[in-house]
Amino acid sequence: MTRRPKGSGRIRPLPSGRWRITVVVDKREVNPTGETYATEEDADRALAAVNAARQRGEYHVNLVTLGSYGAGWIGQRKTEGYEAWPTDRSRWNLHVATAAFYEWPIDSITRPDVREWIGKMKRTIGDKSVREVFILARSCFEAMVEDELIARNPLAGMKLKRKRQNDESAALDDWTYLSLAEQHQIEACDAPEPLVLLAMFAYGTGLRQSEQMGLQLTELVVDGDDPHVLVRRQRKKNRTKTGKVRRVPLFGVALRAIRRWLEWRPFIPGAADSNLVFPLSSQWFRRTWKGEPIGGFGLVMRAAKIAPRPHLNWKALRHTCASALVSGMWGDTWELTEVRELLGHTSIQMTQRYAHLAPTRLRERANRTSGGGNSGVGGAVPSNGGTTARTAAQASENADSARAHNPKVGGSNPPRATREIIGKTGENIAEPCPYRTPVDPGLRALAEELIEAASRKDRRARQLARQLAEAVASADDRVRLVEAVRAGGRHQLVRALELARLIIAGEVADQSARGGDR
Repeated sequence: MTRRPKGSGRIRPLPSGRWRITVVVDKREVNPTGETYATEEDADRALAAVNAARQRGEYHVNLVTLGSYGAGWIGQRKTEGYEAWPTDRSRWNLHVATAAFYEWPIDSITRPDVREWIGKMKRTIGDKSVREVFILARSCFEAMVEDELIARNPLAGMKLKRKRQNDESAALDDWTYLSLAEQHQIEACDAPEPLVLLAMFAYGTGLRQSEQMGLQLTELVVDGDDPHVLVRRQRKKNRTKTGKVRRVPLFGVALRAIRRWLEWRPFIPGAADSNLVFPLSSQWFRRTWKGEPIGGFGLVMRAAKIAPRPHLNWKALRHTCASALVSGMWGDTWELTEVRELLGHTSIQMTQRYAHLAPTRLRERANRTSGGGNSGVGGAVPSNGGTTARTAAQASENADSARAHNPKVGGSNPPRATREIIGKTGENIAEPCPYRTPVDPGLRALAEELIEAASRKDRRARQLARQLAEAVASADDRVRLVEAVRAGGRHQLVRALELARLIIAGEVADQSARGGDR
């Protein structure tokens, strides 16, 4: 390598065998032409031409920036046949083109600059979207390395920190689903019937929005003993999201909805010339805009009087299907592996988010298990002669002695909620209670909805608590729990949940018979 006068630039060999020239601009060493050369002689002539033009004041250094390179790189992805290039272009324009370093020379972009950019994105979009944008930018810088414009990729090896979701509440923060009462509201609402049928089919099958939009008539079977759909593709892609074809059975609400939809389909404009089951534009499937449901979905939600809440969008219908099957909301309870196969998840970890919705199965198994004792509580007592009888008598005597020394041991002090139902008379909860109110089916549905909303940490829980209090108060004004809920305060939701559980158990205690406050 020939030593050159100071300030005249450098010629450096690259690992590929080509050569690159560099000059110092604003105390930074940059490639003035943005090109590489096959031989050292070619690079020497290019550098000499650059220096001569700079001395005459006729040459301005052509700095390669992320913006100048990225525009051509995004266009090249379309030429190379990338199916997702429209999405890539949108992500680039929205998030990469707005970065502070977008017009900087590419070799001046550092890792701290990238971390600052990622931090700003995390304050406006979700972690998944941040990851997709990061991968796109990393691929662009990798292409610059291959073109030998920069020596190393500043995004290579960087890891994005994800939110920890070790507890149940964290796993519930980014999705929601429709309760059974809300599903009934949708089916009974006065929105245009085709829109209602779209939503019913969505939460009845659990199909992704793009899969439902891309479903073709040849992939639909509604008659016979095995009604089903074959999910082969998405609307704009000739493949599913996971690349696998799956068979989704049609039953219940989905089967009713699709049969009724096929009666409506001939009246849809353009349906005669389309092979799609749902020949509609994407505006019918629109999700949300600035937190509010819009399009056909928003029209159905408003007609059904379902208040907006975080993450209530078209994808919530897919979550509704999974939640209903895992929890047994529609009847039989499905295993997580079965739900995974139905939804087309790539791993069981994706289906695990619904695992908390099936606590009743553990409760049923616990009720059939004695826990290793023969006291008759929680299981059957074997009758195998005098030994068992003596053991039971001895256990009863020990229990009486324990209660004499510690009043909280055994059955003399029932749980808090049970004590309130027993009341002043001291009669057992299993005995007929004179303070009961017949449970209205609508009241029970409201109570179940409140408990479900509270378990999901839904913002509507407090609103439902007030509605439940008003509904119960109209039936029995003497219930003290109602007054506690009406009074508000930090214990309002706790009192409302106690009231809801009493209603579901079939009893609403007359708290005024006891008198006094807790």
